[in-house]
Amino acid sequence: MGIVNKIETATMTLEIKEDIVYIFVKNDADLDLDAVVEAVEERKKLQNGKKMLALVDNRAIWQISEEANKYSVSKEVGELSIAMAILSGSTLPTRLISNFFIKFNKLHCPTKMFSSEEKALAWLNSFKA
Repeated sequence: MGIVNKIETATMTLEIKEDIVYIFVKNDADLDLDAVVEAVEERKKLQNGKKMLALVDNRAIWQISEEANKYSVSKEVGELSIAMAILSGSTLPTRLISNFFIKFNKLHCPTKMFSSEEKALAWLNSFKA
């Protein structure tokens, strides 16, 4: 069996490209705790114990439960990332979710919101040695 670099869950697609894990939230995803736990477990397998840069594209997210949000900012999840760029769309719900996530949670890695994937990747690449 070859190296797996892409995994799909019911609510997300996770893929490694150029030493960055891309996490794409699927259209109109309603993220509850089970969905986020499943994605984190799959991410752990994908990263194979390696801490990585992460680009989270949540432009398609519909909502995230309070429990899922709390788990998302846990030390266990934060320790998977060197730094995390959140790609947020221009719609009010996704911007609010992203802003809330960054401003009102104790995050365990540098995290910043972007509306441009190019700028997000440039910021992430600044963390490469």
